[in-house]
Amino acid sequence: MAAKLELAKFLQETIAETARRNGAQLGDASTQFSAYIKQVQTGHKPSTKEIVRFSKLFEDELTLEHLDRSQLVALCKLLELQSFGTNNLLRFQLLMKLKSIKADDEVRAELQL
Repeated sequence: MAAKLELAKFLQETIAETARRNGAQLGDASTQFSAYIKQVQTGHKPSTKEIVRFSKLFEDELTLEHLDRSQLVALCKLLELQSFGTNNLLRFQLLMKLKSIKADDEVRAELQL
């Protein structure tokens, strides 16, 4: 759970940094996500609906494309992937890991039905 919270915090910071880079202001969805993360950090158990609602903020390919090297390395370490190689290799490894996690989630969702 602690690792998931750290990843959520990291992704929240990434959203804010990307918005600053693009000169965009943080929108309402980002503010709601920030409040939601604070709730989770204080012990709130996230529901499936909440997770799905905020998952739309994270488009895997777009997010990975805009991360700098230090962010890619941090994500690789968090997901226990090798953190050396070119930026494109790190992105590829992360993308494959995300696809694997999505497939696992889909299987678990089917088993719960």
